[in-house]
Amino acid sequence: MRGGYVIYTYIAAGLFGVALAALGVWQVQDWRFNARIAQMEQAHTMSLKAATDAALTQQQAALAKLQELNTAKQKVEQNYALEKRNAAVAALSARAELDGLRQELYALPSTSPIFPTAPSTNGVNATAPERKLLEECATALVEVAAGADILATQLVGLQSYVRNVCSAPAR
Repeated sequence: MRGGYVIYTYIAAGLFGVALAALGVWQVQDWRFNARIAQMEQAHTMSLKAATDAALTQQQAALAKLQELNTAKQKVEQNYALEKRNAAVAALSARAELDGLRQELYALPSTSPIFPTAPSTNGVNATAPERKLLEECATALVEVAAGADILATQLVGLQSYVRNVCSAPAR
């Protein structure tokens, strides 16, 4: 019976060897997969860092561009306000000049060579309608000039805005 125990010993030793080999293979696979997982985590971390850095750089560029556009907008608004003030001063000057011309017109005698008196049967001064017509024309001319000044100021402001903000060169 001694031979029967030897076979069982060999079988037990073989099973132990197989179990030990399986355990070794298991451990090697564990090491491989853990190394692979660590490598994937490192690649993911590097990819995430690169994407975060790119997004941060893009955000900083966008903020710089926004700040540049705000600066250009403020400059355009300041120029517009200056042009608007200049137009208002010019309109006031034109109104003052018109008032001065009216005073000169009213100071003229009724028989002025500028407005000769037409023969009249009822004795009313014939220069009054001409003076009123001249005054209305002068007032209309001042209003048209003021409107033109406002439009010119707006045009300059819009052109400056388009030049400095809308078509600013990309950096």
